[in-house]
Amino acid sequence: MTMLPSLALLAAIAPAADDDAQRCADPCVGVIADESALAVDVAVQLRGNPAALAGQPAPQHDRAAVDAVVAAARASAIDIVVWLRRDVDGVRMAMLEVASARLFERRIETVDPAGGAEMLAVIIARAIAAIADGEAVPPGFVAIALEHVQRVDAAVATQPTPPARVPPPHRLRVLAAYVGESWAREVAWHSGAQLGLGYRAPIGVLLGVSTRVMAPVRVRDPQLSLELWRHPLELAIGYGLRRRRLAVDAEALALLDIISARSESRDPELVARDSLRVDGGVGARVHVGVRAPSWLVARLGVGFDAFPAAFPYAVSRDGGVDTLVRARRVRPVVTLGLAFEPPLRRRRAH
Repeated sequence: MTMLPSLALLAAIAPAADDDAQRCADPCVGVIADESALAVDVAVQLRGNPAALAGQPAPQHDRAAVDAVVAAARASAIDIVVWLRRDVDGVRMAMLEVASARLFERRIETVDPAGGAEMLAVIIARAIAAIADGEAVPPGFVAIALEHVQRVDAAVATQPTPPARVPPPHRLRVLAAYVGESWAREVAWHSGAQLGLGYRAPIGVLLGVSTRVMAPVRVRDPQLSLELWRHPLELAIGYGLRRRRLAVDAEALALLDIISARSESRDPELVARDSLRVDGGVGARVHVGVRAPSWLVARLGVGFDAFPAAFPYAVSRDGGVDTLVRARRVRPVVTLGLAFEPPLRRRRAH
C-alpha cells in the first residue's frame, strides 16, 4: 500500500443540540485525510470522532506501525481508522479494524468533489457492515497480510547464517593391502601384497591402477621342478560412497595376469623350458571400510577374478600328459588393507 504522507486528522461531527448528537457513532470511525474539507465532510457523514489521532500516518504494511495506531485508537475509543488520499482521478482508501488489527485497501476512481464525501461515507459504512457480518474482506477491498509479512521478515532477520558449503575435494589414492585368492586347484590359497595408485573425484568416481606381488608357486615332481611367478595388473573404475566414517567402494576391473615359469629337469630325456605367458580377464570388488581420519580408510574387500583362457601347466611323458598346475577360470579374491586419500587441493566454498 502506498504511504499517505503528512496526513493530519480531521474528524468532525455535525453540530448538534444535545450530548447524544456529539457522541461518536458505534462503531466509532476516525478519519484521516490529506484534504481538510474531505476529512471533515466524511467524518460528518459517519459521525466520527474529533481529532484524537492527529499525525498518525498510514502503516504501509508495517506491523509495528499498525500496533502503534491500534494502541492510539483504543486509547481514544476508536473502532475503525480510515485514511483517504486523493490521486489522479480518484481516492486511495485504507481501513484498519482496530479490534483485529486487520488492514484493508481500496482505490475509488472518479470521485466527484461535490458529492464525493457522501459516496466515500457510504463505501466506508458498507465495509464496516460487512466486517460486522463476519466477512473476511469487505467487498471491493484487498486485505494486507501484516501478520504474515511481519513474521516472515522477523524469521529471516533472526535466522543464523548457514555455514558455507565446502564441496568435497579431489583426492589422490594410494592403496596397500594383503591379497589372497584361490588361484589353482593344486594351490588352495595364494597370498601376496597389492600396491596401487588412483584418484577419487568429488562426485565419487574412482579410477586406479595396481599390481600384485604374489608369493612364488613351487611344484615338486620326482623328475621336474617347476616355479611360477605371478604379477597380476589391475585397471579399476568404480564409485565410492562416503557417509561420515563409513566408506563403501564398488569397482570393475580389467586384469592382466603375467606368469613366468621356470623349470628344471632331473631326467635327461625330459626337456625343461622356461616360459612367459599373459592371461587377460575381468573382475569385480566391493570394499567396506572405516575412515579415521577422513584421508585414511581401513577396508576389507571381497570379489572375484575371471580368466576365460586359463591354461594348465603340464608335462608330456611316457606317451601321456601329466598336469602339474591347473589354474581356475573363476577365482575368489579377498583383500585387507589401507587406502590413503589425501586431498589434491583445497576448493573454495561458494
